[in-house]
Amino acid sequence: VQGSYTFSRQYSKSLQELHLPLFDLRTTGVPHAFKMIWTYDIPYGRGKRFGSNISPWLDYLVGGWQFSGSGRVQIQSFVLRDTVLVGMNLDEARQALKNVRFVIDPITGVTTVWNFPQDIIDNTRKAFNTDETQPTFYAPGTEPTGRYFAPAGGPACNFLYPGDCGTKELWFLGRWFGEFDFRLAKGVPVGGARIEVSAEMFNAMMAKNFPVSLSPSNSANVFRITSTQSGARTAQIVFRVSW
Repeated sequence: VQGSYTFSRQYSKSLQELHLPLFDLRTTGVPHAFKMIWTYDIPYGRGKRFGSNISPWLDYLVGGWQFSGSGRVQIQSFVLRDTVLVGMNLDEARQALKNVRFVIDPITGVTTVWNFPQDIIDNTRKAFNTDETQPTFYAPGTEPTGRYFAPAGGPACNFLYPGDCGTKELWFLGRWFGEFDFRLAKGVPVGGARIEVSAEMFNAMMAKNFPVSLSPSNSANVFRITSTQSGARTAQIVFRVSW
């Protein structure tokens, strides 16, 4: 068995405009990642701990198998630099992001998948539906309430660059995701050749890596998940002859 853990922080240089100094800007990525590979010789068959006296023909079928595989478990980071939180603090917003929400339309039966509870979605859409002709930036009766993400700036401040209007970076971690591949293989010597057969399964546990959508807007699909970042579970049988 071999395993590794990677702790990562990524930064890039940013020059917002010529009269401002060049500065480091932390970028999103994979801050925590565990990776592993393993090989296990199943102890059954001729010359093994169990079944050492079975016939050669039976050993061809059930002896000398090997189980191996690989896996990775990781988490993604996300940041908002032009958004402020209203009605909740950062820890509460992070907690609200933890669960994936499945919604079934009672009429069509279609299932949609979402980040964040419905009240945060509804009020965030209202918060980003601004009207600059209004003193409050919102048409009467359309103001957001409760908890939501709001655009930085407003009547009292014009947001241009990270840090303007007293905004802070809002860092989030996504959900832990793990994907594993398995392989069961056996090799048989035949004369001067060797025949190997193996069964391989990829994403064996059918893990679904639902991506985090952190782009607040007034869109009807804000915070909606429309795809997964992992492949379907697939399998294959492999035969190989070497001599």
